[in-house]
Amino acid sequence: MSKRGLYPGCLVHVFNRGSKKELIFFAASDYRRFISKAAIYAAEANVQIIHYCLLPNHFHFLLRIPDEVSLTKMMQRLTIGHSRYIMYRYGYVGRIFQGRYKSVVVDSSSQLMILSRYIHRNPTEYFGSRDAFKNYDWSSYQEFISGNSDLISSRESVLGLFTDVDSYSAFVEADEVIVQHELKTQSVVIRSLDGVD
Repeated sequence: MSKRGLYPGCLVHVFNRGSKKELIFFAASDYRRFISKAAIYAAEANVQIIHYCLLPNHFHFLLRIPDEVSLTKMMQRLTIGHSRYIMYRYGYVGRIFQGRYKSVVVDSSSQLMILSRYIHRNPTEYFGSRDAFKNYDWSSYQEFISGNSDLISSRESVLGLFTDVDSYSAFVEADEVIVQHELKTQSVVIRSLDGVD
């Protein structure tokens, strides 16, 4: 296990934001390029993308990694490349990102469920609109529930915790108070998956 707690095959939440919370995406082409590069670098590093959400000033990924070196390689290429691209395209001077990306290992099924919901609902929090996440262009939510995606390489880590896609979708779309109540009373069935309890 690494200093960051990463180990082969672990699920990890990776995120970063713009320096001083400034924008890191300015146009649709910036988002498209970032997602395209993420897919390429993930494939080259044998990293599985499970979720993503790109907001104007930050991003989130849920990944399954083969090892820490692969994650580092993918994320350095992605963030350094994006920084250079933004500087060149917009004449931006200074740091694009606040610092090195952050990574948090997912230790339990309940953490995975909550994180999955959090990543997919992030547009709602950012834009302050209850349904913003449902059709947000730069999130994996629609791809994830439909199963139609060239980018998402694994859905089973999350969907294996639910009876079906509809129950996952209902969980993501439910009001926060209801979700917290269900988790506390364990009326949401939490199944073990790949040793994550």
